Amino acid sequence: MPSANEDIVPLGSSLRTKPVAISAADSVKKVDEEWEEDVPIEYLAEHSRGLPWHMLIPAGLVGVILFSVLVSLLFQTKEQPVSGGTSLVEASAPVVEEEVLSEMSDEERQARVKTYLNELVQSSSIAELESIVRPVPDLREKLENYYESHELNFKEVESVNQLLPVTSMEGVYLCSSVSEDGWHGLSVIFQRGNQFLLDWESFVAYCDVDWDKIKEVFPKEPITVRAVRSRSEYYNHGFDSETYQSFELMRNDSDTRFYAYVRRGSVAYSRLLPVGVSEIGIEMTLRVRYPEDAVGKNQLLIEEVVSDSWVVDYKKESYEN
Repeated sequence: MPSANEDIVPLGSSLRTKPVAISAADSVKKVDEEWEEDVPIEYLAEHSRGLPWHMLIPAGLVGVILFSVLVSLLFQTKEQPVSGGTSLVEASAPVVEEEVLSEMSDEERQARVKTYLNELVQSSSIAELESIVRPVPDLREKLENYYESHELNFKEVESVNQLLPVTSMEGVYLCSSVSEDGWHGLSVIFQRGNQFLLDWESFVAYCDVDWDKIKEVFPKEPITVRAVRSRSEYYNHGFDSETYQSFELMRNDSDTRFYAYVRRGSVAYSRLLPVGVSEIGIEMTLRVRYPEDAVGKNQLLIEEVVSDSWVVDYKKESYEN
């Protein structure tokens, strides 16, 4: 079961016509100037005394015909047996009525999410868990990788205190819950139709290589990690402040920390230093690796910012340097 730190979930992410040739004013002007040309002469001559006889007779015949057709349809459709043919509804695409959380009361939505979270407790295998969490690329591989060194054990939820919409992602909610033993957890819940899905990656703060084993594995190829980044001014072993900006990467559930460097002026640099929040810790999903000529095991290169939080919006392309 993830520790309390791994349950810290961000409030947002990054869970991202042709012009009309004639203006409306021109159209109105054209109608005002030419409307008389489209009106029958008979109407212009007789508009104060009704239609002339030669127009009234055809109009009356049309009215009688329409009335007869309407009466006929009413009698034919009354208590008509169902046809064995294909109806228009059957021929069209099936209509799926999706339940929208905003239309529920707070109590109802929290009760439904609580029920879902307690379904996770019943998962006894990776296959079962895979079928009820948010589907993401390579999910089975990630689950197997993570649970090689972690226990598959979710806590029974006693109550869901809050379910707040994540404004940057449609149908995504930040859930605050309390377990039966008093453990407070945060999780990100996706709603798809009437189904609720846990964002498992952010819930466990998933990394391609276990956070505490990165120094041991010493990857020279980029790996994905979820960490809290804070601005730093530590430069050593070939990293200088002219070329790079230094950051400290940490996790609240671990004593393992890294100094990570990004090239100044790169796309990743601008995303790592958003205006107004450069000095605070921010949860981010990053692609990092060791330099080819690495000297220390606590210094990494930041190759890419995958997400501005621990939730990844896979519908959007990642940003590369």
